[in-house]
Amino acid sequence: MLENSILYYLIILVPLGALIMLHRTAILSGYAFVGFLFFYAFIYRTFTDGKRLYDKQIIFKKDIWKMIMPGSRIQFFKELYF
Repeated sequence: MLENSILYYLIILVPLGALIMLHRTAILSGYAFVGFLFFYAFIYRTFTDGKRLYDKQIIFKKDIWKMIMPGSRIQFFKELYF
């Protein structure tokens, strides 16, 4: 269980760290940074959080994309992060 939590945190934090690093080194422009940040927040995190809940058999596979709704992650906060 602990390995799964560590892997989950790596999966959600490494892309964000890489995105920030690319922006700070001026490889990404401001517009590209904002675009990728929106992609990360709305698409990537929706899929990873939904997939984690599906793997834990808390939601159905068809409900993964419902995680994009505001407040849906709060409902599953304990299952996602602990």
